[in-house]
Amino acid sequence: MQIKFETWVPTHETRMVDLADVPLVYREAKESASPTFTWNDLGDEVLIVTVGDDYSTVSLMREDTFYNLAVSDSDDMREIQVSGDTTMWPEGQILPREMGLEVLSRVPDVESLVRDYRWEEQ
Repeated sequence: MQIKFETWVPTHETRMVDLADVPLVYREAKESASPTFTWNDLGDEVLIVTVGDDYSTVSLMREDTFYNLAVSDSDDMREIQVSGDTTMWPEGQILPREMGLEVLSRVPDVESLVRDYRWEEQ
């Protein structure tokens, strides 16, 4: 199984990474490149992980709806990098950096992700 790895800064680059190699690529990813990891791109279920130097975000598309993984109820907004753009993101949906890798390591078992984590509709 492969995961799409993209960097957006200074230019958009895409490569496919074997799931076994994701931990190394993930740990070497730098926020300055605005990296994202996508499982099952264009599929019925899609998982997208963005990575910052000290955070990650996880979005899941399921049944034509996008959800963000949440770790708290905080509605405060924080500025982060997503796909090369600076955007405001709910603080409660900004995760510890390693949590993104933890979630990626569980694909394609989407049922366990839905069951074991808290998701908020975008």
